[in-house]
Amino acid sequence: MALDNNVDILSWTYNDPAVWFEFVMDTAREAKKHGIRSLFKSAFFLSKEAVEQLCEVIDVFAISIKAIDEKYYHKFTKGWLKPVLDNTKIVHSKGIHYEISNLVVTGLTNTTENYDKMIDFILEELSPDIPIHFTRFHPDYKYMNYEKTPMEDVVAARNRALERGLRYAYIGNAFEGESLNSYCPECHEMLIERYGLHTFIKDSLDDFGVCTNCGYQTTINHIDRSLASKNWSEEEEERYEKI
Repeated sequence: MALDNNVDILSWTYNDPAVWFEFVMDTAREAKKHGIRSLFKSAFFLSKEAVEQLCEVIDVFAISIKAIDEKYYHKFTKGWLKPVLDNTKIVHSKGIHYEISNLVVTGLTNTTENYDKMIDFILEELSPDIPIHFTRFHPDYKYMNYEKTPMEDVVAARNRALERGLRYAYIGNAFEGESLNSYCPECHEMLIERYGLHTFIKDSLDDFGVCTNCGYQTTINHIDRSLASKNWSEEEEERYEKI
């Protein structure tokens, strides 16, 4: 189906693709033969051996670290934190592109202390160039007693990450706002603008990930302007205005 529809990347996500690990491995390996990349989005509660195998076939990882808090993991995920952090460091050591997300949960993890622990881990164990997405929670299933994470909370987390030295920090589960965009870490020129599901690559970013305004070499790669959005339709404008 991917070949028939000119799809060049498969995204392995909901439910956590760890539950069909063998199928992911088989399909990603086959996809690679045809030049199709694979993205693995996971809470990363896996064995070291599984991660080593994934690194052979996966091109991009999106790793969800719930909190740098062992008690949180035991209570809410029924797992534990160490394998998640260790596995993230394995991917980092391989030089494979990956990004981290942190679900900011109202009443649980929407605190400066939680943001700082996440930022500390990235700065001390990984690299300030690793993108971090502070993602809004919405009430569902067994956690209905709190409201959707306020925008100001995830924006505050993102701003704190930038202030403390992370170069690429964003918010998630939001349709608009400057916190969705990519900026040059050096001169702060906008490089990529995002709105809803649309992405606009600016002329300030060349095809090699260099900021044309100041010459800074970003870590942005796989720039394909043909996949970026061109113009809005009237229907899309109306839809997003309502949202």
